[in-house]
Amino acid sequence: MVKFFLSILIVLILAFGSLLFAQQAKPADAPLTSDSVQSLKALTSADLITKLQEESNEGIGFDTMAWASGFIAIDEEPQFRGGIMGSPKPKVSPVMRELVRRGLAALPMLIDHLSDARSTKLIVGRGSMGKWFDEEYDPREQRMSNEPSRIKMIEKTMMNPQKSFDQYTVRVGDLCFVAIGQIVNRNLNAVRYQPSLCLVVNSPVENPALAAAVKADWSGLTSADFERSLEQDALNPDAWGAETDAMKRLLFYYPVTGNPLAIKMLNRSFYDSNLAYRFFNKSLVHAKDVKQQDKLLADFRKENGELNYRAIARCLIQVSTFPKSQMTPERTRNKVVADQLLARLFPDVDPVHPPFMDIVDVQAQRSLVNGVAAFHSQEMDKAIFQVLQRIVALRFDKYADKFEQWELAYACARQLVKPEEREALALSHEKFCSEVGKAEANSKDTFVEKRVEKYLQDLIKQFPS
Repeated sequence: MVKFFLSILIVLILAFGSLLFAQQAKPADAPLTSDSVQSLKALTSADLITKLQEESNEGIGFDTMAWASGFIAIDEEPQFRGGIMGSPKPKVSPVMRELVRRGLAALPMLIDHLSDARSTKLIVGRGSMGKWFDEEYDPREQRMSNEPSRIKMIEKTMMNPQKSFDQYTVRVGDLCFVAIGQIVNRNLNAVRYQPSLCLVVNSPVENPALAAAVKADWSGLTSADFERSLEQDALNPDAWGAETDAMKRLLFYYPVTGNPLAIKMLNRSFYDSNLAYRFFNKSLVHAKDVKQQDKLLADFRKENGELNYRAIARCLIQVSTFPKSQMTPERTRNKVVADQLLARLFPDVDPVHPPFMDIVDVQAQRSLVNGVAAFHSQEMDKAIFQVLQRIVALRFDKYADKFEQWELAYACARQLVKPEEREALALSHEKFCSEVGKAEANSKDTFVEKRVEKYLQDLIKQFPS
């Protein structure tokens, strides 16, 4: 019960943080005129990198107060992922945006400038308590890398903070580091907030090892390699939201590949994301032999259906590819079991490069629906409407599951209504959440059941099939 309320609290905190971001005045990102956009497009990538010296505002990947996510090449609101509540919304630099929009064309120049020590106008460190340089790096091969130097770097980052500083002037190379991460779909954060009131700087200028790691991973990247990397990221079941980040980039840089894959992913069937993991951790991992494993698996399949049985493969992949730097004795034991089961039950599945899986949990699908908002098409809207139909037709007993259900339904409706109708829809959703929250707090289960049902039906009635 405590875990349930904590999980709901975390979701609400993140939602509230995102709401604060969204409600901040839009002028934070001054709208660009067509002339200024064209003037940036006319510049070479080298000229754009030189203009990074003029940057004075914090942004995604170099923010001292919040962890925020977003793909700056498209027009989307940054998502609050943690940090100081009420912190200013990160601003999107027009120069950074243009560099990221160029994608692969700008990548070699950005890599060449990772050690560029020219100063920007952004100084960080004022007001922070602890401040240190570190070497946090999100590698190209995110799963179970066998490169000792890469693993050692990550382990060192987690355990031993580096040298401290008083104030730090962000360098051009640092912003190139961030821009590369934006393009290739990796979390390369030059500056980030660290609880409580601390600051971490990952500078390829101060730490040549970071520049070397990026160069080793991404130098010489071909268009085919880049497209394949993004597609593989989109199929990555490791982390919530990871597939969405990849899909945004695939849709932006490679729409011919991205559009059909996005629609295919929107058409996946729902499964219970917790069921397979509970089964693995509480039962399967403790089986004494293969015979007992098979008995447990057969019973699970019979009781929970084929979709949830297929989810076991997804669970085993995640357990098998857990980062080595974060392994514990229990996780190591679980990995051994997962590897054995994968080899025996799913011999064609490569956990490092998993195939497309036609199942998805409700939370991940909501992330995807929100993520493709900037890429409207008739086919995409049709797929989102079908997601709405499927989620409304489901019935959930637990309040946490109902919460995920109506949030996904709302996300679908928000993409399908006309832009001028979104504010009214948001106000209606806010009112509904308030009513249901109060009823749940007062244990009015019957009211919650009926109110959720009415809300879902009212949503879908707006879009006659």
